Amino acid sequence: MSTKYLWIWPLANLRRNGWSTGISALAIALASFVVLSLSGFVKSYQSTVQEDIDGLGYDLLITARGCPYEAATLMLRGGVGMRYMPESVLAEIQADDRVQDVFPALVHPVRDPASAEGVLLFRGMAPRAFESQGLVFREGRAFQKASRGIVLGREIAELEQLRIGDRFFLEQGLNYPEQSLEVVGILERSGGQHDGSIMMSIDELQDLFSLDGKLTGVGVQLNGLGRQNLAAMQEQYEANPELQVVHLSRVVERFQLATDRMRAMVVQAGGLVALLCFSLLLSAALLRASGEQSQLFVLHAMGLSSWFLFLCSVVEGLVLVVAGVLLGVLVTLVAGAGFTEMLVGEATYMPADIEVLVDAAAICWAFGVGLLFSVLVALPRMLRLWGAKPHDLRGL
Repeated sequence: MSTKYLWIWPLANLRRNGWSTGISALAIALASFVVLSLSGFVKSYQSTVQEDIDGLGYDLLITARGCPYEAATLMLRGGVGMRYMPESVLAEIQADDRVQDVFPALVHPVRDPASAEGVLLFRGMAPRAFESQGLVFREGRAFQKASRGIVLGREIAELEQLRIGDRFFLEQGLNYPEQSLEVVGILERSGGQHDGSIMMSIDELQDLFSLDGKLTGVGVQLNGLGRQNLAAMQEQYEANPELQVVHLSRVVERFQLATDRMRAMVVQAGGLVALLCFSLLLSAALLRASGEQSQLFVLHAMGLSSWFLFLCSVVEGLVLVVAGVLLGVLVTLVAGAGFTEMLVGEATYMPADIEVLVDAAAICWAFGVGLLFSVLVALPRMLRLWGAKPHDLRGL
């Protein structure tokens, strides 16, 4: 029997049963959309978090004592409720022969009634930190250490419609007067928290907001000796009751644990959706097997083997699966942004510019599971045929 006949009967059968074909394809598309969206979101979340941490540009983070992971993500999130550490610790760290370089930082949120989020995020940093963290200038340059020039992230520059040489006006607050700050640089989009930040010299930020002698963290790059003595360094600095040391590798592990749990949730949710989809397909297959029993008996009596008819049924299921999965991929590409917005509100920490990616591995799994389903839903027809006796053709 020519292989072309493996397609003729399945396609004709699908056209004849238009309603059940359409409902089955939509069920597969919905299941594919849920699984692909969730798995793509988790994959994007993991890679974006890793990029944010890699962009910090150092090995250790020394912060004020408190919740270690809240403090460690301080420089990623820029959250309110800051914990400060004394600036005097910086000289001690710089004098340590195990330290190659240090990157002090001061993060300060300011209420902004004109902003949808209601907060402007100021970051005090050293000019050389831009290169260390892999930040690229779209226009201009870094600020000078003793000037009140500012560098804007791409998002806030576009929002405020500011360019090099323009003035950024800061309204008077509780502990600072009205300010007019010159824009000296604008960064390229990095996909991190810097995109929405206003960056300036630490000294000037301390003076502007009356934060003299305070830092929110010190990033530390270690030399070879320091990497060999991580435990001793942590013990030394944590002997100070005001400090704590966080290994960024531990932060990565914590985020990976969280995303692994998210992935486990995706597997469970995807399995449940796939089970519901299979139940629908199996119910439809049982109904169609009952209605097509006479047709199968006649075709078998005309000389078509049971295995050939079984393969035709499998091909029919495969056509449904391929059409449904491809439709699910299309819906994921079109509706992925809206799906992401829904998930963003549920996550405790959300990296910037996260989006739903179509995971190629998830698509392969979808097709693999679809192949298994195609075999299983073809069984009801064949079980009726294999159990048929010659006298079953009577009355047809």
